[in-house]
Amino acid sequence: MKMALALMIVMLGVLAVCPAVCRAADDSEISINKDYTEEIGPESPLPGGSAGPIFHIERTIALKAGQKVTVAVSVVGSDRTVEIHLQDSTGQMVGKSKKKPGSSTLEVVVSATGVHTIQILSNRIGEYTVHVSSDNEDTEATIQARIDDLKQKLAVEEQKLKELRAKKKAAQ
Repeated sequence: MKMALALMIVMLGVLAVCPAVCRAADDSEISINKDYTEEIGPESPLPGGSAGPIFHIERTIALKAGQKVTVAVSVVGSDRTVEIHLQDSTGQMVGKSKKKPGSSTLEVVVSATGVHTIQILSNRIGEYTVHVSSDNEDTEATIQARIDDLKQKLAVEEQKLKELRAKKKAAQ
């Protein structure tokens, strides 16, 4: 009876933790030619030395040997820097971008087929957008998907501009 109760308590503990952990694992894989906008949260600090903590998030992507990929990341916020690391399925560093304010890009040719890990590092928490593109992956469908995505973003920005102009006109 005590053993069953102990097992039940352990199972409840796992279930309490699992939604966040399991969701992170399921949501971590990204695709080529699609934008992903998310937040780097305060739960991910790494020691940053004298510059303070470095916050990071990891996303996975399936890549093929010989595939040329470009990983582009932009961050939101003043004085915010970003750096990109790409690791192969064994954890070996495939490429690393320079730490830059606002946005950074990494271009590499992948040497092995498998699931790679993209690490996005920033000096501050907050929103980021990552986009992975590949010379090897342009098809009619991927191009159309990018066009549709851009049209949607354009419509949002046009609406913001319309609202801003209306506010400005009302203030006059």
